[in-house]
Amino acid sequence: MVSGLISQETINEVATRLDIVEIINDYVPLKRQGRNLQGLCPFHQEKTPSFTVSPEKQVFYCFGCGAGGNIFTFIMQKEGLTFPEAVEKLAARAGVTVNRNEISPLQQKKLEKRDRLYRINEEAARFFQKNLFSPGPQGKQALEYLQKRAFDLETIEKFQLGLAPSQWDGLIKFFEKRGVKVQELVELGLALPNKQGTGYYDRFRNRIMFPIWDNVG
Repeated sequence: MVSGLISQETINEVATRLDIVEIINDYVPLKRQGRNLQGLCPFHQEKTPSFTVSPEKQVFYCFGCGAGGNIFTFIMQKEGLTFPEAVEKLAARAGVTVNRNEISPLQQKKLEKRDRLYRINEEAARFFQKNLFSPGPQGKQALEYLQKRAFDLETIEKFQLGLAPSQWDGLIKFFEKRGVKVQELVELGLALPNKQGTGYYDRFRNRIMFPIWDNVG
């Protein structure tokens, strides 16, 4: 038995044809703020806009709740859809025919695992960025350091720079609350086992983080 997987070509074409600003504007009124646009976050209640959309990078991020991602992530979170469902919904809007590749159940399982690991990485990037803009002394010191190195706030937001906290298990505890197994963090290189073999610790601590993105996340 085989199942159909949406082709990467279809995903790329949808991402190319649609503008994230137009999609999000259907849900959130946005106003221009320099190169980016801002509005009230659709994922939590707030009075002061902390939700930012980058037309150039085609991503969004909320400095209030940490929600962020690309055009597919937004629709998934806002509409409660799976990734394939989000692609199909956006493909219909873009007038793109959804092509599927036939794969075996084993291949499907591997792809589902890869997709989950991608989502964990995205969540980690949001965790680091939220930590950078936290009101505590660590975030303030890191921001001052970046600004001294000629990184203005617009650049920091655009490239979603973040800060790994100094705690040994800050990221691990963050993901434990979200049902992510520490073994998955080890597989992603985000956590390491200690020498005693009795536990795990965050691989990245007290350092600036630079996430790497492609056109679909």
